[in-house]
Amino acid sequence: MRGAANPYHKIPMDRREAESGERIFLFKIIQSDREGKVRGHPYRILAIPERITLFEFAGEICHAFHLGFDHLFGFYDNCKNFYQSPEGYELFADNPETREGKLRPEFKGVVKIPVSRAFKETGKKMLFLLDYGDECYLRVELKEIRDPDARKLYPRMEESVGKAVPHPLGQRLVFRS
Repeated sequence: MRGAANPYHKIPMDRREAESGERIFLFKIIQSDREGKVRGHPYRILAIPERITLFEFAGEICHAFHLGFDHLFGFYDNCKNFYQSPEGYELFADNPETREGKLRPEFKGVVKIPVSRAFKETGKKMLFLLDYGDECYLRVELKEIRDPDARKLYPRMEESVGKAVPHPLGQRLVFRS
């Protein structure tokens, strides 16, 4: 799919200055493995406006790690075993084709939920799981909430450490056409 027919054509997002009164959420995203280990793994620090949705945030994460963004995904508060998460946000909930078959109907969607609702306080960690088949794990932690810097455009990558571990999803980038 190309152009406006592609639902992902705005991922990554257009960069913009923060709006008046808007806060910036500073996230550390660490590439992880199935067991939740993160020590020595590559990471990115992203500065995200508080009003962007979890869907848009997921696109920014995928872009930062050179992952494709054409698979289902979710955010889960149990970073080691997402099946045992009492809190979660899934693209399943937003997709009419998958809504009926959701394993966890209590989980909310990602298309309309802003990051400020899912990450209410610093220190909160969630697992970002991309593609339930090949399973790409990234641990997301809210490190800081701050005022925006003047004349900087957001969302933005503040820091990139280490080369992202190759993943099958990296071969199918579907960002802008």
